Amino acid sequence: MDPVIERQNWEKNSVEVIAKLRKISVNLVWKSKCHDLNKKCAMLEEFLEEIKKKSKKDNEIWELETEHSRKIARKLDEEVYICKKNISELEGIDALYKKELIEKEKLVKALDVANKDKKSLEDIVEINEKRILELIEVNQKNNLKDLEENYQIIQGKLLKTESKVNELTGIVEENKKINDVIRSENLMLSAKTKNYEEKLTRSNDSMLILQNNLQEKIDELNNLKNLFENYKTSILNTSEQKMIDFKIYINTEESLNDVTLVDTLRKKIEDLETKISHENFEKKKLKFSCKELESQIKQAYNEKEQKNNEFQAKISSFENQILNKKAKNRKLLNHCTDLEKKIKENSIRIQDLEYKLNQLITELVSKNERLSIFEQDSKSYNDLISNLNQEKSILESSLKQKEARLKFLAAKINNLENQVTDKTKELLTKENELINSDMQIDILKKKINSNTSRIKQIASDQIGTQKKKIESFESEIKMLKDMLKSVQSELKYKQQEILKIKKSPKKKELPFEGSPLQIIKARPYVPEIEIKSHAELLKNKGFKKSSFSIFKARSPFKISSKKNFNDSNEVYATLEHIVKGYLTSFILCEKEKKELLKYFKEEDHFNLEVLDKNIIKSKCDEAVLDTSILNIYGNEVDYKHFVEMNYQNQIQQIRRDLEINFSQILPGTISISELKLIRLALRPLHQHIWDVIVERISGEFKKEVDLYFLRQILSQTTISL
Repeated sequence: MDPVIERQNWEKNSVEVIAKLRKISVNLVWKSKCHDLNKKCAMLEEFLEEIKKKSKKDNEIWELETEHSRKIARKLDEEVYICKKNISELEGIDALYKKELIEKEKLVKALDVANKDKKSLEDIVEINEKRILELIEVNQKNNLKDLEENYQIIQGKLLKTESKVNELTGIVEENKKINDVIRSENLMLSAKTKNYEEKLTRSNDSMLILQNNLQEKIDELNNLKNLFENYKTSILNTSEQKMIDFKIYINTEESLNDVTLVDTLRKKIEDLETKISHENFEKKKLKFSCKELESQIKQAYNEKEQKNNEFQAKISSFENQILNKKAKNRKLLNHCTDLEKKIKENSIRIQDLEYKLNQLITELVSKNERLSIFEQDSKSYNDLISNLNQEKSILESSLKQKEARLKFLAAKINNLENQVTDKTKELLTKENELINSDMQIDILKKKINSNTSRIKQIASDQIGTQKKKIESFESEIKMLKDMLKSVQSELKYKQQEILKIKKSPKKKELPFEGSPLQIIKARPYVPEIEIKSHAELLKNKGFKKSSFSIFKARSPFKISSKKNFNDSNEVYATLEHIVKGYLTSFILCEKEKKELLKYFKEEDHFNLEVLDKNIIKSKCDEAVLDTSILNIYGNEVDYKHFVEMNYQNQIQQIRRDLEINFSQILPGTISISELKLIRLALRPLHQHIWDVIVERISGEFKKEVDLYFLRQILSQTTISL
């Protein structure tokens, strides 16, 4: 509603209330009630002043702490931003480092492959070189062996022929000398002895024949020498053949005038005849020797021809061997040329690989330098990270201190709550007309409880959600300030109304249907709520647990303060009412928990145990549940945790209501028989639970039970359907 309309309605109602109060002020009961109300209002004012003082101090502390926490949060944001920057830079550097490591590994693999190829090629080249050298050595050895053998054979044969030729030349020279002597003597006696000349001519003819034969033999020998000149390259030199000319000089210039010379001539002739005979004998010997020489020469010639034939056969075989070896050498040369080509190609490839290797080595050196730079950078970044971690630990310790401070503040708030509950206990002892004020106080209590639960849950969250905590603290502080302002304004207005009531003249008492606390709060008239039984309320389909709290309903007895129950019936009736309300509320909480879980599981189609916040909020609005717990969650809510939190809050509220209701009864005892009789007023399910509780109590107490102990047993009881 519009606040102006509310104000107008409030003024109208206040006028009516003042008129009615003036009528009722004559009544003494009203005076006593006003006196009590004045006392309570004074107490409330004192309590509110204390709360104001404490709230001012707390607000100042909270403001300082919020400012300090904001500063810390800003610092944390800045540090987190710097850390994120550093982390992003480190991640970039790490990515580059990983890329370079991958490239380096690839290059190392390529180097390994290239080295393997190079080694294999070098091995192949070495093997081929060894094979070529072995083949060349084998070929050279074979050629040298063959040449040496052939040379030795030919040299031996040449030595033999030379020895024979030397023998023949010696014989020929001896014959030449003898012929020279004979010619000289025949020339001197040519004139005298023609017979001797004929003989000499015959001998000369025979000598010429011998010379011709000798020349033929010499020619043949020369031919043989020419044939073996190629084999005598290093040993034999061409010898000049000297023709042997037999020259016979006969001196005819002798004087035959003297007679004395006749005798001498005769003697000489005789001598010559003897000499001629001797020479003829020698000629015969020479002829015989010449014949023997001819036969020997023929034999030598035949042997020479045989040897020539043998030599030619051997030479042809040698030539064939040489041709075969030349063919083999050609093949080897072709193979060697192929190998040389391969070696050249491999050398070119090796040069390329070496060039690539050099490039890779240079790249590796540069990359190693870059890696060293990156390592230095990483070390510096690690130092920065360690410093940041130290700062983070310091901030965490400070945050823990702040959390401890927040817990201390929460404890203070709990103390304030306890004080508020103590003050509200007195308000709950008023008449039924103070129900609306109780409802407002309960709303305030709910808000305070929700705020304290928020603070506790926010304090237990992680450091990363510090901003959300601070924002929630700010919002809560604002809410508390607004609440304090509203309470202060209401108190001021109440004080004004009380002053007006005090100053107003007293009139006759009129029947009044409203509550005195409603008049003080300047609220419109609320008619008295019709009391229904628990069975009717439970049978009602529109019943909601939040709209039905047995401890917030009207009390079965009217008391304004604590008093002794002399009548045991009153104690029995009060206990019966408390037990009914407690068990009903507990069972309703259990049922509500089960229904909520069932509904949320039906909505959770994928079994994620998480639902959207709006779905849960809409369901809570339908069931009229407190949705303040949802503020601690994000867009998605763990519905099991939410249901459990809501259930625990409700159980705590039920146990507080139990304590408040038990506080209406002064300490005392009740018999166990009366406790057992309470069972008759309960429903069947409640009866079973009550039997278990009574059995537990009767185990320790046999006749009477202390009410304080009964309260403890009930508050410790857990019910699960």
